[in-house]
Amino acid sequence: DLGFGTIVGSGLWSFLVIIGLSALFSPRNLEVAPAPFLRDSFVYFTSVGLLIIFMWDYKIVLYEAVILLAYYFLYVIFLFASKNLVPKWNEALRGWTHPTHPIQHRDRPMRDEEPLLKEG
Repeated sequence: DLGFGTIVGSGLWSFLVIIGLSALFSPRNLEVAPAPFLRDSFVYFTSVGLLIIFMWDYKIVLYEAVILLAYYFLYVIFLFASKNLVPKWNEALRGWTHPTHPIQHRDRPMRDEEPLLKEG
């Protein structure tokens, strides 16, 4: 129980508290691009789901460990390969945010020519 709680708790700490404290102490409104947030949220929650499924019998066997490691390495490979996908993500997500949405700067709305993700 301690191991599982530590894994999930540290992930939630990194995912929620660090982002929240960064926004709290930022001198201006913190702008968060939706694509990386959605991507990382999906990967985190599916990996926790896999961990819950694999821990159902209170043990992780070799093939389950290999699946978890493969999932992580696929995520890392996807991060490197996503450099070419960034322009496509920008185009697909362009209509998902409203100019006055709270994740954008309240003092300046996002313009159409401004990309949601920074290339490079």
